[in-house]
Amino acid sequence: MYVNEVQAGIISINQARPQFSVSGPFNGWKASGFGTAEHGRWNIDFYTKVQTIYTYNPA
Repeated sequence: MYVNEVQAGIISINQARPQFSVSGPFNGWKASGFGTAEHGRWNIDFYTKVQTIYTYNPA
């Protein structure tokens, strides 16, 4: 499906202008755009990396 394959920050289909949230990231895709993705709820994804930590708790 197109929506899963497209590589763009904001797209608009059959609209004069895209509708977007002001708290969303203001950046481009790959080598385009302005600034970084350090805004809104995407802040945590920009500055962190997912890890799995296993601990041993003897019974």
